[in-house]
Amino acid sequence: RDLFAKEVISAEDALRRAYLEATSHALDFYDGLARATLGRSPKHVLILHETDINALFLADLIRYLKQRGWKIIPAEEAYADPVSQQIPGSRHTQYRLNGIAEEKSYKGPLDNTWAEPAKMDELFAGAFR
Repeated sequence: RDLFAKEVISAEDALRRAYLEATSHALDFYDGLARATLGRSPKHVLILHETDINALFLADLIRYLKQRGWKIIPAEEAYADPVSQQIPGSRHTQYRLNGIAEEKSYKGPLDNTWAEPAKMDELFAGAFR
């Protein structure tokens, strides 16, 4: 019985690490894209869908973001950043930075390769080996 409890905790910890790693790569990608395109790091908006994994690890994500130097701010403050007024014609506003980068002829990748299904499958499957 005690061995089973350790296995469950281990699997949860592995899943937490995979989740934080994937989220970290996404944050780094979009912040890097913003810096390359805008010349600065804007006040970002992190959108989390209503999923079990986001609910399970939200507190961990907030702690992790703060440890990495991110500051949690109200949405109103984030949307007051001038970048929120830039609406690219080529992409939906959900992908605002991608569209701005595209319009400025940015030569780097426009999409976060860590969000590709194969990469997520690999990362999250590894949490249960």
